[in-house]
Amino acid sequence: MSRINHIFKTYPVFVLLLPIFFVLRGFTEYYNIIPIKDSLLLIGTYSIAAMVLIVLSWLFFKNIYKASIFSFFILAFNFFFGSIHDFLKNNFPGSFISRYSVLIISTLIFFVALFIVLKKRKKTFFKLTQYLNYLFLLLISIDLLTLTYLIGRHEKKNISIGDELTPCPTCDKPDIYLIIADGYSGKQALQEVLQFDNSSFENDLTKRGFHIIENSLANYNFTHHAMVSALDLAYLKGIDGQNSSKKDMRICAETVKNNKLMQYLKNEGYEIYNYSIFEFDGQPSVAKPTFLQTKTKPITSQTFLFRIQRDLWYHLVIDLNLKSAKRGMIYYDFHNNNKIYSLTQKIAGSKTEKPKFVYSHLVYPHYPYYFDSTGKETDFKLLENINGFATDGKAYISYLKYCT
Repeated sequence: MSRINHIFKTYPVFVLLLPIFFVLRGFTEYYNIIPIKDSLLLIGTYSIAAMVLIVLSWLFFKNIYKASIFSFFILAFNFFFGSIHDFLKNNFPGSFISRYSVLIISTLIFFVALFIVLKKRKKTFFKLTQYLNYLFLLLISIDLLTLTYLIGRHEKKNISIGDELTPCPTCDKPDIYLIIADGYSGKQALQEVLQFDNSSFENDLTKRGFHIIENSLANYNFTHHAMVSALDLAYLKGIDGQNSSKKDMRICAETVKNNKLMQYLKNEGYEIYNYSIFEFDGQPSVAKPTFLQTKTKPITSQTFLFRIQRDLWYHLVIDLNLKSAKRGMIYYDFHNNNKIYSLTQKIAGSKTEKPKFVYSHLVYPHYPYYFDSTGKETDFKLLENINGFATDGKAYISYLKYCT
C-alpha cells in the first residue's frame, strides 16, 4: 500500500488514469450494451495514444511532469469535446460560440498559451500531479462501485415473457417471417396525402391469404422506438420520446437485445435469423452501420475526433465534391437492402431442422429512392439533393411501386 501511495505522490499517473476513467464512465453509463472486451481494447488504444503523446511532449519540454500535463489536456479536450459542444448548442442555440471554427481556433490559442506557460515555468508540478492522481483514482473508484451495483441489480432481474405468452409444446410451430418495409405508408396516408391508391397490391395480398389490418398505426413515430416496443410486446418505459435522445437509445438498445418475443421463440425451439438493423443477444446485425449504436460507439461518439468526422466530413465531401466518398455515404442502405433481401430469399428456400423466425428489416421505400417504378436506377445527382428529392411525393410513389 505504501508503494502505491508513493507512486501516486511522485509520478504523473493521472495521464494514464484519464483514459481508464473516460471509458469506464461510458461503460457504466451504457451498462449491458457495450461489450467488456471492446471496452478493454478501447482503454488499451487510448493508453497507447497517451504514452505516445507523453513521449512526443517530452521531446519539447524535457520534463516528464510538464509533458504529462500537456498530454493530459490534449486527451481531455478530445474526450470531453462532445459534452462541451452539446452543452453550448443546447444552452446557446444558434450562437457563434458553438461553431466549430470558433471552438477550434479558441482551443489552438489555449494550447499555444499552455505550451508557453509550461515551457517558461521553472517549478515542477508536484502538487498538481498529486491532486490529479488522487482525483482520478477517486472518480474511477466511484464508477467501479456504481458498476458493481448495476451488475448486482442486473443479475437479479428476471426477464418475464408475461402471462400473454403461454408455452404450448403440442402446438404446430410454423416458420415465421417478420418483414419490415421501412417507410412504407399505410393505405390512408397514401390516399389522403399522396393521392395514391394501393388497393391492387392489398387485394393481391388478400387473395394470397394475408390479412390486411385497416387503419394500422405504429406505437411511436421513430423506427427504433416502434420496433423495439413491438418486439418487447410492451410500451417502452422511461423514455424521452426523442429521436436523438441518448437515454432513449440506451433503453432501446438494452431492451431489443433481450426482447420478450425472441426469448419466447427461443424457449419454443425456434432458430432466430436476424436480418435486421438491430443487435440481438448472440445475434449481431448484418447491416453496416447498425441502426442503434453498438460496440464502443456510444463512448467514442463524445470525442473530438469522432465529432469532426461525423459533422465536418460530410461537408468536406460535399464542398470538395469527393464523388467516391459521397457515393459510399448515400448507398449505405442500398448495399444493406441487397444483402438482407438476398439472405431472406436464401433462408426462405432452405429446409431447417428447427422452426425458424426470420426478421428482415429492409430500409425501403424509405429515402434514398434508388429506383423508379420501372426499375431504372435514379440519377446520382438527384440522390445527392436530399432537401429537394427526399420530399418529392412522385419520386416516393415511384420507388414504392418498385419496392412493392
